[in-house]
Amino acid sequence: MTRTNPIRELRDEPILGRDAEIASLLATAYEARLVTVTGPVGVGKSRVAEEVAQRLVADGGATAVLRCNLHEVFAGSPGETAALLDALATALGASEGGPLALGPLVAALAGLGEIVVFLDGADRCLPALRDLLGPLLDGAERALFLITSRERLGASEEHVFELEPLSLPVGEALDGPAAELFLRAARRSRPTYLPRPDEVPALVALLRELDGLPLALELLAPRLALFGAVDLLARLRADRGILAARSPLRGGSAGRPRLQSLDDAVTSSLVALAPFERAALVDLAVFEGGFSLAAAEAVIDLHGFTADGRPLPAVTAVLEALRDRSLLQRVPSLTGGVRFDLLRAVREASIRLDEGAPTPRLAGARVRHSRWIVDLASKRISARHVVEERENLFAAARRVLDGGPVTARAAEPALRALLLLAPSSAEATPFQALLALVEPVLDVTQDSGADPSLVGRALVLRGAVRRRSGRGAAALKDLANALHVGKTLGFPAIEATAELELSRLFLERGDLPAASEHARLALAACRVARARLAPLPPGGDSKPAPSPSTAETGRRSSNFPMGRATEPLVSEAEIQLLLAAVEEARGDRTAAAELIARAVAFAVADEEPILEARARFAAALAAVDGERVDDARGEIARIRATEGLVGDPASPLRLALLEAAILADDPRALPASVVAFDDVAARARSRGLVALEAEALLRGALAAVVAGGAPRTAIAEGHARLRAAVETHAVTDGLGRILVPLGAIFDGHASRSLVDATAIAEARTRVFLAISVDPSAVVTSALGRAISHALAVLFPAVAPVASPPATARGAVRIGAEGHWCETPEGGLVSLERRRPLARILVALAKAHSQKKALSSQELQEAGWPGERMLASAGVHRVRVAVSTMRKLGVGKFLQTVEDGYRLDFKTAVVLADE
Repeated sequence: MTRTNPIRELRDEPILGRDAEIASLLATAYEARLVTVTGPVGVGKSRVAEEVAQRLVADGGATAVLRCNLHEVFAGSPGETAALLDALATALGASEGGPLALGPLVAALAGLGEIVVFLDGADRCLPALRDLLGPLLDGAERALFLITSRERLGASEEHVFELEPLSLPVGEALDGPAAELFLRAARRSRPTYLPRPDEVPALVALLRELDGLPLALELLAPRLALFGAVDLLARLRADRGILAARSPLRGGSAGRPRLQSLDDAVTSSLVALAPFERAALVDLAVFEGGFSLAAAEAVIDLHGFTADGRPLPAVTAVLEALRDRSLLQRVPSLTGGVRFDLLRAVREASIRLDEGAPTPRLAGARVRHSRWIVDLASKRISARHVVEERENLFAAARRVLDGGPVTARAAEPALRALLLLAPSSAEATPFQALLALVEPVLDVTQDSGADPSLVGRALVLRGAVRRRSGRGAAALKDLANALHVGKTLGFPAIEATAELELSRLFLERGDLPAASEHARLALAACRVARARLAPLPPGGDSKPAPSPSTAETGRRSSNFPMGRATEPLVSEAEIQLLLAAVEEARGDRTAAAELIARAVAFAVADEEPILEARARFAAALAAVDGERVDDARGEIARIRATEGLVGDPASPLRLALLEAAILADDPRALPASVVAFDDVAARARSRGLVALEAEALLRGALAAVVAGGAPRTAIAEGHARLRAAVETHAVTDGLGRILVPLGAIFDGHASRSLVDATAIAEARTRVFLAISVDPSAVVTSALGRAISHALAVLFPAVAPVASPPATARGAVRIGAEGHWCETPEGGLVSLERRRPLARILVALAKAHSQKKALSSQELQEAGWPGERMLASAGVHRVRVAVSTMRKLGVGKFLQTVEDGYRLDFKTAVVLADE
């Protein structure tokens, strides 16, 4: 019996994204006799195995391929072994004379020599195949048995190759093998289809929803002939039944039952599981973004189940069984451990089965998931661990918004999740997600009876989020309430965090005295909190003693006990860095450098590697600004050696941006720096790090202008980069406030309408204030210097300085329309958002030149022109305005006299527009 059934010809279309897998499988096939290709439903096991078999024949590694299609052949069959023998005989072309016995069949296979026996879709007949494998392997010694199955056979000679889904796009670019396959399939029904730019985000989201499974991609792509990308994404999320095929997939082999629905195939896999295995999958469905073994053990609860009367296996054994059936996917771990996840199709099929069960499990699993979040929050975990669990934390926070009354049991996990997320949200993309969540979560939990220390910390978080989103008044209210909670209940750690955020808020407003004062109050509260936690309890237990405030109030959550580790202290290093920013804004770089060095020392002493890296970044920036390149490079080397650097995914790119800034400081290396900035921007874009991408684009724009010496092409290139940066970044955030005035300067140069030194100085001052505030900005003073150099190239008449033009000590300089004011001590006050105060200051400056004082009525008319009000109300407004100006630092030269108010005649006052 020499007749064979050669595999069909390969499809005209090449396999996408599988070159590495095919090469690895070919190498294995030359060394092994039994190879099983496993993987989830729809991953393309048959297609890849076909290609490998065909190439083995083409390369001379086999003479022919005998294909036996086993897909669903044995569903419900009582005689699986006989059916398997019959299928093999059919593949051999010998079924006409009736089914073959095992002996003649093995002899027939042995007579074919070096062939590939391709058993496709062995999932349903694994028991029978396991029984027959020994005789088949012993009898057909020269044959290679190539098997595709969702589950491994478990034979001693078996080599298992796990096929994973196609690689998904990184970032928001529509590229990679999954995207290429999806677009190729879409063009079968729309041959000229080319995605519009506004469709790309929805298409990328579609690919992620489909987990890169080739079958799902090919099933859904033709629907683009009927739906737009955004509508198709919404329909898929609402009903995965849209994945059902309308017609057989192209390229199926003759006689092979086609998969008409991905979800039907997944559901059939779940139904075949033991009840306790399905229960474990339902419990795992509450995780988002993957889970560790420890997390799975905390959430899976299999009490009440038995394994056919035997003791139930451990959770680890259950996970191993699910993994062997391709129902769990191993995913990368940021912390170096083992991490798993469910494909969306598996997760949603598990949830659907649970919804129809007599006793649904999902609600209990969510409670256990929340308990695990609380336990996670009670530990000192790295920033890298927080980033790894980000999706689970967001899921726990969103859960409290599902509706119904919110108790402390539900509120506390949500609040803790938000508080864990906050430090990892420095970049714009996670920040926007946090911004969308923090408001509603705090709204629904405010009357829940949650731990007051949690509520206080959450108020600080919302204040910080509101500040960063440009809502200063709302931020001030939250921070004041948090400060009240901290002081009333005796939580100095909350006082410290609230004071720290208040300092940032006032620094952002340009109120340097207030910023400095709140930073020093934060420092004092921080030291009180540390002193309370310092003593150890009797017996030398390593856990800190409870703080007096906790002992006095006796406050403990009855549902989720709160450890003191859940109330983290503000680091003294962080406060020193903020004080350094205040000194930088004042122009005292010597004091700023001393404070930065102090921050490094505190971070090292407190074993805060992430903060140490931040402080060393600041030290490197100061070195760049002082043109001490060797010192800057030394700090970069120390940052790389900082163990905690790995906890921040953006740190390698910040380092690359800093190194590009060092290049830009050398006129000979400016062209190379432009290339380096482009590289950082591209890498940041691929990782979704929007703020870093915008900063790299901004720096590239400045370097392009300076490197080109401001010819028209260089200005056009810089302007294009700047516009890209503005479009990339949320303009309400700190970096956005740098980009907007710079954009006005570039636009003014293009139109030749903004060329006077006064306007440039004013715009530059606004840029300088924004640089001093934004804690996520990488290159602070060095960025200001780069901006000045670019402006000097654009407008040669303007001196290349980073702050308003210097005046003689003892003089006051006021910007155009009073937007800024430089005090005699060199402090910089921004009045851009306080227009009445700015107009009053300009009026006083003009009266000063005539040695005049202005009455309350005159100041009212200057500050609120054309507005009618009662005389008493006008006088009150002026008094408040004068008091505010004094608090901002103008008080030393603003005098109250008998006939009104004036600027001190002994102080020189310079109006920038005169």
